[in-house]
Amino acid sequence: MKCNISGPRDIDNDTALEIITQAIKDSGFKITKLMSTCESGVDTWARNWASENDVPVVGFQADWSNIKGVPKENIKKNSWGKKYNTQAAKLRDDMMMGECDAAIIIDDGGYSKKYLAEQHGVEVHVHKLVDNTEYEYQF
Repeated sequence: MKCNISGPRDIDNDTALEIITQAIKDSGFKITKLMSTCESGVDTWARNWASENDVPVVGFQADWSNIKGVPKENIKKNSWGKKYNTQAAKLRDDMMMGECDAAIIIDDGGYSKKYLAEQHGVEVHVHKLVDNTEYEYQF
């Protein structure tokens, strides 16, 4: 099963691998390939889990510099004056979820990915770190 694991970037380093391992166990998903955004936080620890468990990783990176055909309102300049595509991460996430069979969302750090996963018909498991109220996100 091709699976993405996402969540907060500021996850506690001392317990991250344990949290991810528990989330995978609770999901019941048999992960055969990890689909990763190559970002920090949960994504990094999920790649560590994959490495320890001999699960191949497919990395998806945002193409910030590709502005060809991008509407002007989605192009900005960074602090060095270089133009970039403000929608690059969203496009990457959409492409990645289109290739996933499942997604594990840890806490509330990945609800935009939960929304994308549901739109692609991907099976979703949400693993809460604490019992908190889900936020209503507008997309």
